[in-house]
Amino acid sequence: MATHPHEPPVAAVEPPPEADDGAQRGEDWEGRYTRLAADLQNVRRRAERERAELMRFGGEPLSRSLLPVLDNLRRALEAASEEDPLTEGLRQVIRQFEEVLAAHGVRAVDAVGQRFDPAHHEAVLTEPNEELEDDTVTGELRRGYRLHDRVLRPAQVRVSRRPS
Repeated sequence: MATHPHEPPVAAVEPPPEADDGAQRGEDWEGRYTRLAADLQNVRRRAERERAELMRFGGEPLSRSLLPVLDNLRRALEAASEEDPLTEGLRQVIRQFEEVLAAHGVRAVDAVGQRFDPAHHEAVLTEPNEELEDDTVTGELRRGYRLHDRVLRPAQVRVSRRPS
């Protein structure tokens, strides 16, 4: 049987070896049926898990590409004068942007005051500090984000070191 080059080959199901006893043949077919039914159930479960994963993390590329836009809005707010009437509007846009991201499962990674965690933080600088334990995050240079339980972007941080 010829198959299309992009289709997986189809395995032919062979009948059980000839047996003199018809009951034996029925048991063989019943066993094959049971195994095939279990395989089909496993395929269905795997497909359902993959579909759920896609629904949960399908927006990851878009979310990741929007983070620099949010960073730039924050930089604009930092550079804006408090007397400028657009400053409050910029704050509202940033707040709305964050609310939309949060509605889709995107949350900021806690950094300042936390113990440095290489899974969530990227240490860019260290600073001597006698009051804090080593590897305590003392500043955030770029905010990090998670999508549900997956890190979208680690926070770039400054970490304490005790002077030696």
